[in-house]
Amino acid sequence: MVYQLNAAVCHGVVALRQNGLKQREIAAHYNITQGEVSKILKRNAVMGVPTPRARPGRPIKTTRRQDRLLIRLCTGGRYKPTNALRTEWQNAIGVPVSRTLVNGRLIRAGYRSRRPLRKPLLKQGHRQRRLQWARDHLRWRPQHWNHVVFSDEARFEVYRHDGRVRVRRRVEELYHEQCILPRVQAGGGGVTLWGAFHAGGKSELIVLEGNLNQHKYRRILEDSMLPFARGVFQNNFVFQDDNAPAHRARTVMNFLQNEDVEHMEWPACSPDMNPIENLWAEITRRINLLQHQPTNVQELRQAVTTAWADIPLNTLSTLAEGMPRRVEALRAAHGGHTRY
Repeated sequence: MVYQLNAAVCHGVVALRQNGLKQREIAAHYNITQGEVSKILKRNAVMGVPTPRARPGRPIKTTRRQDRLLIRLCTGGRYKPTNALRTEWQNAIGVPVSRTLVNGRLIRAGYRSRRPLRKPLLKQGHRQRRLQWARDHLRWRPQHWNHVVFSDEARFEVYRHDGRVRVRRRVEELYHEQCILPRVQAGGGGVTLWGAFHAGGKSELIVLEGNLNQHKYRRILEDSMLPFARGVFQNNFVFQDDNAPAHRARTVMNFLQNEDVEHMEWPACSPDMNPIENLWAEITRRINLLQHQPTNVQELRQAVTTAWADIPLNTLSTLAEGMPRRVEALRAAHGGHTRY
């Protein structure tokens, strides 16, 4: 950095230039960059002196090269606490630094401490199968996806732990009753639901009592999914569900085959490709906005059912028409995580 070079070097650069040396030769002589030589000569031509003017405030404690080392340490250990980064950086550069300095350098470079996204663990096999699925569906247009019936199960808890919820309070109100988010064992009870939708409508929510097994799931398909899908598409639809054990049981697969239902192959660990996850998230947002939060399972069930019924049809069509973008994002990520 030019402002860290001493005056003797700056004047020497000017003298060597006046003697006819080229900039790269001067840079090699003083072991500095050619850009620094150019800046010194430009300052001398404009201001009449090659040395930078005095800067107000405390001198900068670390160089840009040392700052770049901190960034490398940060990107090499994203989850390291500030104290660990401080110790490692301090030992590497031999300069005592503080937590405040470390945080300031990282923030200036754009590295802020944030909550990480929670995504399924993707192993190499998962990535390969997701990439192959994306390639198989890359040519599907919105009109193809409009005939897909997306389905899934979701569980909602009375005292859910939502990391996106924020509370506005003063410092001294840390333990104020209105500023504490209640948390009880097993979420205080909850409700598990099955639902499905396509671009033009959504099914009724089915409340699941106990664990979902192959027999319960077969009854849901027979009593709810098939009437819902065939009422609109006849037999011209594709049914989608994930790879849960109950979904891939032999009795379920035989039932779908006997009913001549086109069943979409689905890659494991791919909730980001199922747009019904957006509907579950929308239900959670709508419940969070309620003035009176549900305090028991019955109130929660009513709130979820109402929120599901209030989702507009244009939201469903937008999700279905956005599937080509999801597939393209998955292909671009080579089967890895996407923004969806």
